[in-house]
Amino acid sequence: MGVGDTFSLQWGINFDTGAGNKGFSLFVGGTEVVNVNNGNSSAITFNGSNVGFNYGTAAMTWSFSYINPTTLSVSANDRDGSGTFSTNITVSGGVSAFRYYISGNNNGGNAEPLYNSLLSTNSGVFTQGGTITNNNAFSGGGNLSIGNTTTLALGGNLTYTGTTTISNNSTLRLQSSGTVNFASALSGGGAIVISNGSGQVNFSGTGTGFTGAITLADGTLEARS
Repeated sequence: MGVGDTFSLQWGINFDTGAGNKGFSLFVGGTEVVNVNNGNSSAITFNGSNVGFNYGTAAMTWSFSYINPTTLSVSANDRDGSGTFSTNITVSGGVSAFRYYISGNNNGGNAEPLYNSLLSTNSGVFTQGGTITNNNAFSGGGNLSIGNTTTLALGGNLTYTGTTTISNNSTLRLQSSGTVNFASALSGGGAIVISNGSGQVNFSGTGTGFTGAITLADGTLEARS
């Protein structure tokens, strides 16, 4: 995960696991930073502390948002539909791995959990300031906004089709090693720096509101109407 990314999933539970445990964990490198667990009771724990959820039949949706380089925001809904849980934790980097597990007596199959709708998304808003690196692929119809003197370095494939706005002395740095199909309309007065080695950047947007500079550090640039 990079700054601005959200990872979410649905976790459904019927019975508890008897003498065992079931849940999931998130890791930064090889270090576990999040553990959500259900053991031999109704309790759902987050990193060992009871979050106060009760028995219920609704699937819980757990969301993890990487809001700055050292902060992960966590939220979830109760499985009886009545409550929520939220907290922020300090991390040393982006979440890099996910694990789910079940152990012990599964009560004749009734205690087996459901993990569903695993989804990774991005807000598209980068106004934290400083330099942010995100190597994920960006797709879909969403917009990208960079502001507040932020430098956003993107290393993944770009196929999204929304509008890209670069403002307030901010910079978009394209550093994918492959072909980047940059189909977005551009606006704002920031800068675009292309430093993608032997890769190629294809601009095919229809916007005319971009007044900033485009600098080619290396690679090739192809403009299309």
